[in-house]
Amino acid sequence: MFWILGNHDCDSEERYDRLFGDYPAGNIHAKAVQIDKMLVAGLGGVFKARIWHPRTEATKPMHPSRKSFLRTVPRAERWRGGLPLAAIDGIFPEDVEALGRTRADVLVTHEAPCCHKQGFFGIDMAAAACRARLVVHGHHHQSYEARIGSSRIPVRGLGKAEVFRLSMNEIR
Repeated sequence: MFWILGNHDCDSEERYDRLFGDYPAGNIHAKAVQIDKMLVAGLGGVFKARIWHPRTEATKPMHPSRKSFLRTVPRAERWRGGLPLAAIDGIFPEDVEALGRTRADVLVTHEAPCCHKQGFFGIDMAAAACRARLVVHGHHHQSYEARIGSSRIPVRGLGKAEVFRLSMNEIR
């Protein structure tokens, strides 16, 4: 079983510990794994204004990396010696860069790409970085199909608790 962070997984220490503590190896954030015959990459979490909020291509990050962000966090606000719990689910530019060092047939994200009215250009960038042939996302609980701008990468948004089964033949 594999997973990525959603927007409520760091709401409390208990939620975080249940996910990371019970199955840390399943986290596919900023990397790809082979599932059956497909390479599936993940980009979990959400964009945060105090880190990076890339609604457009021109949006510059406040912090390109966790290390950069951590330098601004007072020691008293750090959780377990690292990022504040509320920042652990933040997406950083370094995550998109990491996806650029891999390849994926499918990119699974929590946030939506720009083709959704509440989407982010940062997801478009992530899809291009790993050369995804399909993006599947949740977060907005809206079932739909679209394409990302000029790249024309197909997108599948999932409704609340929607099950989506995909075969390799569907993304060729």
